[in-house]
Amino acid sequence: MSFYAVLRPLLFRLSADQSHALAHAALRPSAPWRILSSASALAVSDPRLRTRFAGVDLPNPVGLAAGFDKNCELMAALACLGFGFITVGSIMPQPRRGNPYPRLVRYPETESLADSMGVPSRGREYCVEQLGKSSKHAVPLFANIGGFSADEIATSFAAGVAYLAQGPTDRFAWLPSHKVLDEVAYRAVIIGFPIFATMIILGSWWASIAWSRYWGWDPKETAALVTWLTYAIYLHARNQRSWAGRPAALLLVVGFGMVLVTYSGSLWFSGLHAYSGL
Repeated sequence: MSFYAVLRPLLFRLSADQSHALAHAALRPSAPWRILSSASALAVSDPRLRTRFAGVDLPNPVGLAAGFDKNCELMAALACLGFGFITVGSIMPQPRRGNPYPRLVRYPETESLADSMGVPSRGREYCVEQLGKSSKHAVPLFANIGGFSADEIATSFAAGVAYLAQGPTDRFAWLPSHKVLDEVAYRAVIIGFPIFATMIILGSWWASIAWSRYWGWDPKETAALVTWLTYAIYLHARNQRSWAGRPAALLLVVGFGMVLVTYSGSLWFSGLHAYSGL
């Protein structure tokens, strides 16, 4: 009987979130994992497995993607488990709690897991400090950086909705004036728009490595482009007299709707980014 066959029923007595937290706690001390790695020969050195990715030499092509070690706390232990590379993060600019629990759901019948953690992070400063403490590992280390959270886009959406409710006559005394709301929305988009554009460019570069093409009109790619164009139109329209005010605020609502499609559409649409059918 395998170790997994013994451990699995015990872990499944816990919720998915509790099992995830238990795995993190078990991986915090690195010494036991170094001993286990040496005793079990988890790290395999075979020239047939060596590969090169984005100019980095990897001992094997099987690595850990971003999402497990979000705060760069488990690198030493993870480096002992035989991975060809480790990706930490996503590292967000500011600390964020993520979505409320439960946020991990098991689907045993399809051997899959739904993740709606909401990118919790202790923030860039903490992660940089953790990376500074880390000693050099034999396994290449990558960091996934979150250029911006959804806060900027959500702020522009909230300000746009409030602007539509407030109107040019400032209907509600408990809301900021329509001029303040317009300025808040504009500043939020000014911050988020260039970073979002950078993420599209970097995603295209990554696609050229992963799929040997920069752009393929995949549903998620297309939705991201439409989202970017919506906010580009907003920035232009907001400075045009005929589009300033209510029309520009409506564009913010449309833009936020496209953000939701971009981030959740992969659950329903088929394509390279799709999770539909899980």
